[in-house]
Amino acid sequence: MPLVRTLAALATAACLTAGVLVAPGAAYAADVVTSLTAGEMENALAGVGTTTGAASADGWRSDMSITRGSMAMSAHYAVDAATRLGLSRLEFDGDLFTRVFAGGRGTYDYITDSRTRAVVTMMKRPGVRYMFGADTSVDVSDGDDFFGPSPLTVLTEDAAHAGTRTVHDDGSADFAFTADGSAVQLAVDAAGVLTRVDVTDPEVAAVLTFGYGPQVIALPTAAQTISVDSLARGAHYYAMAGIISATAREGAARARRAAKGGNVDVESLRKAVKREVSGSNRDAGFALVKIKNVRGGVKVGATNPWTGRTVAYTVKASGRKVVVKRL
Repeated sequence: MPLVRTLAALATAACLTAGVLVAPGAAYAADVVTSLTAGEMENALAGVGTTTGAASADGWRSDMSITRGSMAMSAHYAVDAATRLGLSRLEFDGDLFTRVFAGGRGTYDYITDSRTRAVVTMMKRPGVRYMFGADTSVDVSDGDDFFGPSPLTVLTEDAAHAGTRTVHDDGSADFAFTADGSAVQLAVDAAGVLTRVDVTDPEVAAVLTFGYGPQVIALPTAAQTISVDSLARGAHYYAMAGIISATAREGAARARRAAKGGNVDVESLRKAVKREVSGSNRDAGFALVKIKNVRGGVKVGATNPWTGRTVAYTVKASGRKVVVKRL
């Protein structure tokens, strides 16, 4: 069943390692248990899908916990239909990953790593907290964009498994079956709306709880946000010292190889370094590295537009050698 495989994959990707005991549901005096064929289970859950779809029309939220071994992963995700915003938070091994989805616009990823924070600080934007990636295909109604499945995904993906339906005296019900070696139990309230999913197998245990209605999701402000392209540009300037050094030295090595043990020709050297500069700029996505002819060779370098710092090297022919010197 896709749900089972999805949850198992999430746990494996998070490098989780210990099991969990899922508490059994409360017993009811007037429980009525009915055996269902695979077709009957599919039809019954389709009915739950109808009521759940109506309940989730304005929005929904879910909290998920997965364990495998001695560690645990948790996730929270939510959708608000009116604003077309979604929120996904995943936490494991002490790390927290947050993404805000904006339907038809793109995604905002919360910046957690110290290097990226150093880049935005260098860019004179220390208040930036989110990286925005434009993507008009983002659809918050599709649970596949999130760390866990949406309520309707749980009810509609490969639900044809023989099992049981237990109706309680308050009108709520549980649907239980086994799929791919995992025990699955879906809890439905008296209104026929999915509220909880429990999945257990020998390696993974997962619990999802659902709630419905409009959700309050904050869209990052412009001051808190930097585009993926702008951040990439800043990251290249942050690393420009290494990029310039590597470009100069690789260009020198290319020129020596072209000389085949003989004297290095100045024009040949210039062409070799120019090719390396073109490659570095192609990798950066913009003209980061500048090149200029000087006596006996070339000068390559770049100036950081935020700090004003310049890094430059000369690459010059000297008989059979090429001399690389930082300025």
